[in-house]
Amino acid sequence: MTKNYFFLGVFFLMSFNVFHLFPGFGVIKDVWIVFVFIYLCIVIICKQLLDRRRYSPFEWYIFALCLMPIYSATMSYLEFGQPLYYGIFAQRNILLISSSLMLIYWFKTGVISVERLEKVLCILSWFCLVLYISLIGLLDPAKYLGARGFVIGGVVEPVHFHFKSDLIVYAIFYYMLRGLKNNSVLSFVALLPFLYFMIIFDGGRSSLLALFFVIFAIILLKVSFFKLIIWSPLTIVVIGSLIFSFYYFNSDYIDHFLIKMGDAISVVISSEKSGDASANARIDETKMAWPYIEKNMMFGNGALSNQWENGFFGKLGNFAPSDIGLIGVVFLYGIFGVLIFLYQFVFARKFISLIPKNNRTILVEASISFLVFYFIHSLTTGKFIFHSYVSLLFISIIFISYKQYNLNKN
Repeated sequence: MTKNYFFLGVFFLMSFNVFHLFPGFGVIKDVWIVFVFIYLCIVIICKQLLDRRRYSPFEWYIFALCLMPIYSATMSYLEFGQPLYYGIFAQRNILLISSSLMLIYWFKTGVISVERLEKVLCILSWFCLVLYISLIGLLDPAKYLGARGFVIGGVVEPVHFHFKSDLIVYAIFYYMLRGLKNNSVLSFVALLPFLYFMIIFDGGRSSLLALFFVIFAIILLKVSFFKLIIWSPLTIVVIGSLIFSFYYFNSDYIDHFLIKMGDAISVVISSEKSGDASANARIDETKMAWPYIEKNMMFGNGALSNQWENGFFGKLGNFAPSDIGLIGVVFLYGIFGVLIFLYQFVFARKFISLIPKNNRTILVEASISFLVFYFIHSLTTGKFIFHSYVSLLFISIIFISYKQYNLNKN
């Protein structure tokens, strides 16, 4: 039993690509991608064909998405002349979506259960929280400035670590929904360190705006007027205490964050540059991308590998499609490619509608909340494409939960 939990924990850590920003992790990630691809070919495809198991439309959709690196490589060859193998290698992370097929296959064969998934995700959320806070407390980020992505800042903002916070966000929704469903004060207490981490240590403007939007939506949908009255005094005390502690321990950070938020809003409303270099850079990158978008709006321009003529930097300058969110993904894949990736949310909506509201577990509700967060956050980051393996894993969890509901009903 312990071995199963350990293996499933490693599976999720690798499939969510939790450590992909850590120094030296690139080789381990590539080995995992090769393992997932081999497992896909030998077990999920060959064995299921031999066993005469049928694939669901959702599984066929994931198979189709596995071909998107070839699509992107073809577009980059046509526009920039980049050899196809460079284009495919540049998009190899997309193959991590095969993890969703593995998860579904294990459920079909009885290797995993919905209850086990729920426990593992909770354990991993705490593991990530403790790990991240430990690294922040024990290490000096300035010593890792050479590790691209692992440490950011240093010009217009303080040098700080940059971690993947997907499981942190999931834990906020999970414990909030569990607290509301079970009237559990302990659950609300459990979510506080995750929320504190997101505000103080993550601090991304778009992620926090998306997070608080979903939290507010959950309150509106899940909390009755009577409960609002009952819980409001405690809520006011907790929020007041958090705000006080934020300013007491790190007032400079809060002031800097509020200025950045104001600058970002100013840039969006006026389309003119402000004092925030990060927000200004997005204006410049949009201007770089727009001629290519107009030229190849339907099918995109594909991704460039840094190993071929210095990638986008060599062709356009200081440009990264992920910086400009939805505009960036249209630049890469065009309207056609974006619609293909967006179709994952059509499947999500279908599976959600097939599970009656009174039969939805906290795991399902938390997964739904995370997907809403991810969709909103993707408008500025393009994560539903760049990190589609994350959203597809949560959609797969909802799919598995729907299948479990059908089994229990019958």
